[in-house]
Amino acid sequence: MYKSSINEVYLIPDGYKGCVGVFYNFKDAPPLKIEDKKMIYRVTKDGILKTSSNENFGKAYKHNSGWRNVKYYYVDKNGNRVQRLEEGKDIHNTSVTSQSGLTYSQFFIGTKKEAEKHPQFSFCFNEEQQLQIYHK
Repeated sequence: MYKSSINEVYLIPDGYKGCVGVFYNFKDAPPLKIEDKKMIYRVTKDGILKTSSNENFGKAYKHNSGWRNVKYYYVDKNGNRVQRLEEGKDIHNTSVTSQSGLTYSQFFIGTKKEAEKHPQFSFCFNEEQQLQIYHK
């Protein structure tokens, strides 16, 4: 029987454009939460989410995540969903990477043309975001 992973929901501040990253295994960061059988990723206004959870949290298998449904939403300042974002139209270049001692998943929000400036698996975070990432 095929085993499925838990579904995922990304909640992103309304209007955010640019690189979004989920950084795993940050000791003092809160763990990811599961609500209504969905793993919830609450992204900050800077596009960064640090979590103490590891990259396999909620996955069906250690080396293969199994089937899962991933949804992306813009949310207002109260956390209400205001717009669903679509892969291929709004969401581009999704990847999970390990480099420089970090394990992270990332994707780009914007047009396809904007996303072309940030190839998949390249570290697409700007200087300000990098300061937040490395400031533990």
